[in-house]
Amino acid sequence: RSLRAGIGLVAPAGQFCGIDLQLIDDFLRERLGVQLLCDHYVALDKGKKNGGIAVGCSLGDVVEDAVTEARHVCDANLGIMPDVQVEYGFDDNVPIPKPLVGLVDSDTSVSGYGSIELTLIRPWLHHALVEILKNAMASSVQRADDCGEHTSPPDVHVRLVDGSESVSIFVMDQGVGLAEDGMRRAFRFAESSSLKRWDRIEEQTSYAMVRQPLGSLGVGLPLSRMMCQMFGGDVSISNREKGG
Repeated sequence: RSLRAGIGLVAPAGQFCGIDLQLIDDFLRERLGVQLLCDHYVALDKGKKNGGIAVGCSLGDVVEDAVTEARHVCDANLGIMPDVQVEYGFDDNVPIPKPLVGLVDSDTSVSGYGSIELTLIRPWLHHALVEILKNAMASSVQRADDCGEHTSPPDVHVRLVDGSESVSIFVMDQGVGLAEDGMRRAFRFAESSSLKRWDRIEEQTSYAMVRQPLGSLGVGLPLSRMMCQMFGGDVSISNREKGG
């Protein structure tokens, strides 16, 4: 196995441009830590009581902001965007929607409905959610394209689950899914589903949402997972045979 190492070059597995991937991970983790400390210090200096930490933050508000941005990016890049349904929990009182049956464990439960508040680094969670939602939306659009010209993309469903020991966010699409190799490569640095990646580096000079690509440099998911893991969380992907 190998990784693309610039245009026309191939590096051994575990390396990118001749640099060990573990070294890249360590560098990015340190960089994120320094950035967080700087942001926290600046926020404190500006009189914010909790600095860069959001205390009592509404998870629903964070998700809605991420959905808005991800839909904007999807529409700007593909000219269409699937609807996103944000709901709370799974149990007998709030049944799993029929399209999602089989996507989640039957014993998933929730305590509390309509509002989940917690302490978090809001920009980091926002970044992770936008990256995941972009992938889900692109997959849904691809499913619609495969089905025919006048087919609308299936909805993306987001479920917020407040469990006894953790809070989980399920992002579930009904798109084309991932092949087994794609599942393995999803969180590898510099891996991407985009046909053109590092030869598009000149396009990455603007951070405007309208120019943000749906898939490009292979950094979004690995960085999102790293952000979550640094605070005891995680990002994982599961697949199903029929896609999604």
